[in-house]
Parts: sequence; C-alpha cells; structure tokens
Amino acid sequence: MNVTVLYFGGEEISVTRASEGVNGTYVIHGRGIRHYSGIINGEFVSPDELGEKIRACVQEAGSRLGDRIYVGVPSCFYTTVVYEVIRNFPKPIKLTEKHIEQLVAMPANYIRPAGYSVIQRRAVYYKVDDGRATVDIRGVSGKTVNAQISVFAVTDTFIRTVSESLYGSKFKKVVFLPVTLAEALYLIDLEVRDATCVLLSCGISTTSVSVICGDSLVAHTSVDIGFAHCVNDVSVTMKVGYSAAKDYVMNPNDKIKDITMARLEEIAEHIFADINALDKKLYKKPFYICGGYIDTLPNSVDLLSAALDVKIEQCPCPFTEENTPAVSRDAVIRLALRY
Repeated sequence: MNVTVLYFGGEEISVTRASEGVNGTYVIHGRGIRHYSGIINGEFVSPDELGEKIRACVQEAGSRLGDRIYVGVPSCFYTTVVYEVIRNFPKPIKLTEKHIEQLVAMPANYIRPAGYSVIQRRAVYYKVDDGRATVDIRGVSGKTVNAQISVFAVTDTFIRTVSESLYGSKFKKVVFLPVTLAEALYLIDLEVRDATCVLLSCGISTTSVSVICGDSLVAHTSVDIGFAHCVNDVSVTMKVGYSAAKDYVMNPNDKIKDITMARLEEIAEHIFADINALDKKLYKKPFYICGGYIDTLPNSVDLLSAALDVKIEQCPCPFTEENTPAVSRDAVIRLALRY
C-alpha cells in the first residue's frame, strides 16, 4: 500500500509518497520539499504561500499519489478530550464490532471547543459490568458497557487553510493525523503506552505536552515557545543574524549556554503548569521527549528533568538511533501506513 503524506515541519513543507518496508520501516517512492515561513503563535506566518508550496511538493513527489492525502497536524492546531459513555442492555449479550461503533458514535455531554471540528472519536478502553479495563471487548459478554472515548479536534482555521491549499488537486479525501500521537506510537513501546505516559514534543516554535494511553491521545496542551525563541534570544544578545545565532545555539560556549538556559527554564515553567493543570498524578508516569530541537541542546534534558522532578527519556529514532526533526515526519508517515 502506498500513502501520500503532507507534513509541516518547523522550516519545511514536505509531501512524501511511501509504502511499507520490512521490519517496521518504509520505502520512499517520491518526496517534494519546500521551505516556507513557518508557524508562529498558532498561525501560519504566510498562509497565502501554502497553495503554491504544496502544489510544488506534490508535483515533485511524483505520480501515482492516489486520491487520499494524510496531513500531519502540528500540535498547536488541535486539542483532545476524553468523555465517558455508558450503555445498558436488557440482558447480557455478546459484544461485536457493531456495538463498538455504536458506543463511539453515542452522543455525550461533550461540548466541542469553539473554532474546532471533531475529526475522530475512538475508544481508549472499556469496562464491561464494572470489570477490569480492556482495549477490546469483541466477543465479551455483558449487560453494561462503560467506554472512555477520546476526541481529536482540529482548528477550523487549519482545516480551511489546508483544504484551500489543496483545492484543484486530485486528492478526494484528506485525513488529519495528530503529530504527537504519531510520535508516541513510533517512538515509545506499547507496553509503556498501555500504562499511560507523557510525551514532551519540542518543536521549532511550539512545545507540547501529550498524555498517551495505549494507542490514544487522552490529553494535550501546546504553548507557543520553542527552539526559535532560543535562537532569537542569542540573535538579540549577540547582535547577529538568525543563521549565525542558530550556529551559536547548536555549538554553544558558556555565554550562549547561559542565554539558552534562561529560555529553557521558561519552557520548563510552562510544562510544569500544563501538567499540574492536567493531572498531578502524571508525575508518577514515564516521561519522554522528542522533536530534535530543544532536546538536542546541551544539558537541556537534565534541566527539564530537574525542573519537573522526573526522569525524562529521550526518544531517538528506533531504526537509526538519531534524534532529529525528521523523526516527527517519519512518525506521521508510519501512522498513515497504519490506517
């Protein structure tokens, strides 16, 4: 199976055509890449440029792209919430796929956030007749089913911008995928995710906190601060351009380290506040970090670990053991291949 994936990186847009490889890898059949103005404060800096950039990427990716395109949604453009639905039957019955579909589709006291559209509902886990939580109830007999449903919702602005940018293309269906869930499924073992874990995804302009349970995203927050802010701090302090400041940040002396550490402390404060707002019990769960930006800076992971009083594990690519921004794009491609 081939998939076509549109991915918005910190500095590049890419369209990749890929198929399943061996041992969990994938094979690239074509890829188009264009630099773009990026995302700042939860918005595209230059949305009008996206149509031309994306069309160029699509053309460069080659032919036989299919009529479906998977879009990795950057963390600042989506949210998630978990709600509960309960269904009672007159008598015990054997549960089937049809019952699962009905549970996920059942209305609940869920209020869609203003400015967002629900893209997907999926069950995190079920309990039958107040029994133990399970991720699959097919074939189980019971009278009462309690389901925890995760809702993935994307901003209307992002959906509209992407749809307009793809207007006139041959893609008949657009599938939106949350980047941080893709990262977790790609980088963190299932045994860890099943017991719930926290993923810190640190991009070029955003830092997000995602809570993962099994294959589901159950909580998510994002703040508009990231690697670019560290670079800007150095640029202003040292009175150099962005490119030179970026080189300083990646190869810092003691003065540069002091500048970036001040910004990292601010990022740690935001993460700390977000976790406390979500659930203080999360501090007892495993913490992971990825992104290939902030997490690659000297002593950054140690600083964040100390600030949160947890041990944070880095998430290198499972196949190359590298930790680069490309890992996030790879993760979205892998998730698209699972659909």
